[in-house]
Amino acid sequence: MEKRYGPNHPETARKLTTLASTLRNEKQNSEARNLLVRALAIHESVYGANDPHVAYVLNSLGSVSLGEKNFSVAEQDFSRVTDIYRRAYGDADYRVAVALGNLASAHQAEKHYPQAEHILLDVVQRFTSALVHLQQWKPQRPEHPGSADHLYTQITARPAPWVRLRSCFIEPTDPRPQSNSSFSSI
Repeated sequence: MEKRYGPNHPETARKLTTLASTLRNEKQNSEARNLLVRALAIHESVYGANDPHVAYVLNSLGSVSLGEKNFSVAEQDFSRVTDIYRRAYGDADYRVAVALGNLASAHQAEKHYPQAEHILLDVVQRFTSALVHLQQWKPQRPEHPGSADHLYTQITARPAPWVRLRSCFIEPTDPRPQSNSSFSSI
């Protein structure tokens, strides 16, 4: 790949990131980290430090750090991803919610339950708002049905931590007795 594109080409970085993902899935975190660090350096030099391409690689680095139980580094990476997505897409974008969910996972892994719970409650609100918006948006925007359908599928298809968290809380109109739910019991 480097012969074709050169060592500092974005396509080389993309291929390095893909290979790192495979290595991470094989629990070869050290090798994955090395490739991701190279990919990150390429993306930062080509696009700048605050580009979504950089965030994508940082997200993978955060996942590797979680796998290595290096929680503080994972938190830093996921925080930076969140900041980049906020700047690039705005605070209401679903990618910010996904990045926050990853940050909450790092806090949870480090047993920082109050921080994780606080972030996940924010994520639940963000995804709930996104789903309401999509349900309102789909009928009004028939010229763009694929975009809303894809996002709706992405949000609802996976049993994510924020979905489990949301199911732990009892709505005020629910006739069941109130319980003192906490994130640590999930």
